[in-house]
Amino acid sequence: MAAPQPNFARIVEGFTTVAQEISLIPNVPSIDNGRALIESINALKQQMHNQQQHINQQFENLRTDMGTLRTDVHSLRTDVHSFRTDVNSRFERLDLRMSAE
Repeated sequence: MAAPQPNFARIVEGFTTVAQEISLIPNVPSIDNGRALIESINALKQQMHNQQQHINQQFENLRTDMGTLRTDVHSLRTDVHSFRTDVNSRFERLDLRMSAE
């Protein structure tokens, strides 16, 4: 009498059934919700990254504006100094004229 032999058709059928059932695992709500949660987290991370980029750009604009403001203030100081010098010079000349009379 011969020893029992494997039924390859049943083995193929069993593996086919297992493969079909494994392909349905993503439909399990907890797994699908986990995927949705990961996608939400990734979207949130992207939004945060975009906001950080926007904030960085705003700070860079602020730095530029502050530099322009410093230049303007320096220019105004120079103008005021020149104006004072001019006024003082005119008063000195006026004083000299009045003293001469």
